[in-house]
Parts: sequence; structure tokens; C-alpha cells
Amino acid sequence: MSRKLDWAWRLFVTGIAFALFSLGGLVMTVAYFPLLNLIVRNREKRASVVQLTIHRAFRWYIWIVKTIGVLSIDVENAEYLRGLKGTLIIANHPTLLDTVFLMGQMDKAQCIVKHELWNNFFLGGVMRAADYVRNDQDPTKLIDDCVAVLERGDNLIIFPEGTRTRPDEILGKLQRGVANVALSSSAPILPVVIHCNHTTLAKGEPWYRIPPTKLAFKIKFFEPRQSQTLFILDESHSLSTRRMTAAIRELLEEQIVSGKAA
Repeated sequence: MSRKLDWAWRLFVTGIAFALFSLGGLVMTVAYFPLLNLIVRNREKRASVVQLTIHRAFRWYIWIVKTIGVLSIDVENAEYLRGLKGTLIIANHPTLLDTVFLMGQMDKAQCIVKHELWNNFFLGGVMRAADYVRNDQDPTKLIDDCVAVLERGDNLIIFPEGTRTRPDEILGKLQRGVANVALSSSAPILPVVIHCNHTTLAKGEPWYRIPPTKLAFKIKFFEPRQSQTLFILDESHSLSTRRMTAAIRELLEEQIVSGKAA
């Protein structure tokens, strides 16, 4: 296949992949979730069912986009996810698809989502049904909601940068919210690093600006760490927060650099 023909084909199937994602969210919002609301009345149980549904839907979606040639994905150390409960998942955030990849690996996971998605025509129903944590709340309530997620046994995915990594950065400025969640919950921390062979789907970049060759993702999970090992118990809260933020940066940055060099 010529280079131009290959590019045209990948542009076509990328468009299909994005349309399928939006359509899937709309179908679940219109048809599946209203029925689920009638069958499962308990809010927490319903959210748990929705999380499992999203996990399976994302696994199917990943299989589809791999099969039609949009991308390839290699996952390392997925065994660390077996039986995982009440764990804080921290990851870098190079592309728009990172949440899809991570939730496709975990059947019991929550995440913090942009408040704009709450009323999105295609995805708003999914966000509400899954009872995800909104990012526009009062900082104290946001931390309390995150801690509550962890204490009831759900895993929580957080991108410490708070937004997608800029193409010219290894890791952007970290928000202190993730350190506050770790300190307030004492939940284990599982680092995960996402690599992509191209800079693509970054913040503000349209879906149709595809790279010259097929996307190749590598997702590597690392052994969970006890959060108490990353700060000193007798320190003030502000100092512990700064120390925890620095430790999280070191955990991620070291693996991002070593992965790029590999």
C-alpha cells in the first residue's frame, strides 16, 4: 500500500472510530441507562453496574480500533490490576484516549471528569450514570468525593497534570489535588505510564490531524506503593502535600524518560 493510500485509509478509519465512540455513548444514554435506572434502584449498585458496562464497552472499542488499523497497544504488568480495590491510579496524560485505555483494563474504576462533559449530548448520560467525580466542585468537596470513592473500594484514576501533557513537555505542572487525595485517604498509589510513538490527540488538536504512521501505544503499570512511604508523618500538611507532589512527579517522570529511551 502506498504511503498516500495508507494515510487516506487511516484517516477514514479514524473518523469511523470517533463516530463509533460518540454513537455508543448516545445509545447507552438514550436506551440502556434509563432501563437500568428502572431495574437497579440503589445508586451505588447502579454506578457499579455502569462502571462494569463502560469497562466492557471500552474493551470492545479498543479491540475494534486495533482491528481496523487505527492503532496498536501493548500493555505491560497488567497483573498488578488483579483484585485491585480502593487504589489511586496516577498516570501521565499524553492523548485523548488515555482514559479509554485505562478503564478498558479495570472493571471497577472511577475518574474525575471535566464538568463540560456532564451536559455533553453524546457522553453526558454516561458521566451521570457512572457517578463520576466532577472537576468543578469546591476543592474541599472534590477531595472528599475522591476519598469516598476510594473508601468504598472503587479505584480512582487521576491525571495529576489535570489536563493533557503539552507536546514539548515530559510532564506538565502537577496539581496538588492528587497529593491531598492521597494524604486524606491513605490509599495505595499505583503509577502507570502511557507512551505513544507520535504526538497526537493532544489538547486542542483535531482528530483528523493524524500522524504519518499508525499510532503505537505502550501502557506500563507499576507495583502499587503505600502512600505513607512518600511523606513524613510528623510534617505539616502543606509540607506533606509538597513532598507528596514531588514524589508523584518523580515516580512518573523517571518512567516516562526511561520508556522514551528504551
